[in-house]
Amino acid sequence: MEKETFDTLWKYCTDNNRLCPMPTKWIKLFEMLKNKTQDKPSLPLILAGWEHTVPLQKYLVFKEHIQWASDNKQIEEIGIYLRSLPEENWAHYGEILTKNMSKEISKKQLTSQEREAKREAELKRLNDPNNPGRQAELEMAKLLER
Repeated sequence: MEKETFDTLWKYCTDNNRLCPMPTKWIKLFEMLKNKTQDKPSLPLILAGWEHTVPLQKYLVFKEHIQWASDNKQIEEIGIYLRSLPEENWAHYGEILTKNMSKEISKKQLTSQEREAKREAELKRLNDPNNPGRQAELEMAKLLER
């Protein structure tokens, strides 16, 4: 096996659409890093950070951790750890939704459900034989559906 470098490890970490390790594995990686200070390197984006950040933010912080390992002569040790993780212990692009994105999707789904309920109520009203403008409205509705 060739000597581990930042480039070889980063290539591995980004192969197969990998984004970063899943939170429990990422925190273990962070705990392995030496020479940390109070604000360097950045904390892993887990817990609320996992839910409230976009994939690019996770990618950049994870890359910072790999660079930190390289700068602190830990690239071999960190490489062994990361290469030992099964694929299911990695987050991949397209798999992660932030909490805000999930809320937006739910909101859109709720809106479409509300639209459907409104459409059904309107059809019921149009089909009501006691509605004086029923025939004209039915014709208009048919035209709009086309």
